[in-house]
Amino acid sequence: EIAESVSFFVDEDTSRTGRKYLGLPVFHPSAVPQGSDVYVALAPIVSSEVARRLQSTHTHYHEVPALRASGPAGRQ
Repeated sequence: EIAESVSFFVDEDTSRTGRKYLGLPVFHPSAVPQGSDVYVALAPIVSSEVARRLQSTHTHYHEVPALRASGPAGRQ
């Protein structure tokens, strides 16, 4: 359940920050609580770039790993 794992969202778009999304606050990267782990849920190529760009000493940004290719019916 996402509600048990997520306590806030992060967005660089200032028109979204300070609001709520799915009942949770949306923070600007500069306002993320210290010591937080933030998972950048974007396409892997974008996620890694955003995570690197936003990385700071008080917030840990994590990129989304690429999906592994699999064979028919999910077999490898």
